[in-house]
Amino acid sequence: MSSTQLGEMLKQAQTAQLSHPVPVLRAREIDRWASSKDYESLVQNRSVCYDGETQKGGWRNW
Repeated sequence: MSSTQLGEMLKQAQTAQLSHPVPVLRAREIDRWASSKDYESLVQNRSVCYDGETQKGGWRNW
């Protein structure tokens, strides 16, 4: 819908009164962020401490 200027205007008009974006738009932004190099850099460089054990990078499924 937002691939054209008219589509973008319609999307903004439909969502202007909402306190949060519609779920499909929120999910798209999360997917974009998760696929970005910025996110990858944060995940790889962040140290995580769990039960006194420090691990660098990666993901832990709690």
